[in-house]
Amino acid sequence: MRHLRRLAGIVFVLWLLTWGGILATSLLWTHDAARPASADAVICLGGGMSYNGWNRAGPASARRALTCAELVQDGVAPLAVFTGTGNGVMSAGEAMANLAAENGLPAEAIVIEARARSTMQNAVLSYALLPDAPDRVVIVSDPFHLPRSWIIFTLLGEAEVDVYAARMAYSYDDGPDARSYLQWTLRESVAVWANVARIGTYLVGGLFGIDPQTRAAWFEPPYDP
Repeated sequence: MRHLRRLAGIVFVLWLLTWGGILATSLLWTHDAARPASADAVICLGGGMSYNGWNRAGPASARRALTCAELVQDGVAPLAVFTGTGNGVMSAGEAMANLAAENGLPAEAIVIEARARSTMQNAVLSYALLPDAPDRVVIVSDPFHLPRSWIIFTLLGEAEVDVYAARMAYSYDDGPDARSYLQWTLRESVAVWANVARIGTYLVGGLFGIDPQTRAAWFEPPYDP
């Protein structure tokens, strides 16, 4: 029992440090950063659907989609990939793409990925949809999610990866379904350690010649924005 208590204490301290780092990142990250350098694609990571309308992007997805649309319209990249699963009516990828189109993003600049249920699947499935192997991509999400996203997209692809925080002012749906930043960061603190195991398994599978999409399909958690 003494050894179990020590182990539990170590696990708790590691989790607390992880959560503290994520919370600090969320609070200190600037949302007014300079535009990223030119890239081959902007990749918009889904953050869930709205409970106020089954075909609507949730608050996190909305601010990410509008930020991605702005980056493409400003010439950062020729296209944006909107990635993420959703509900039985519509995927987050489709809902974000619709919102971006409503705000002026042309159809030829939109790529939709509608199956990803985790950040790892966001990476593998989005890379697979790009017309050419990219040299550089820009990932858009909320600050708490960006460090993990950068690691995953870097490990699972060959492109240089930059990150850009979604603008907090960009949201149209701040109803009761919106998670607080405290809830998001607590969730992320667990997801970080879950992804350590996932990435290890994914990379080992690659050593045995298993293709990326098959390995990505091993990880089918509840939606992981």
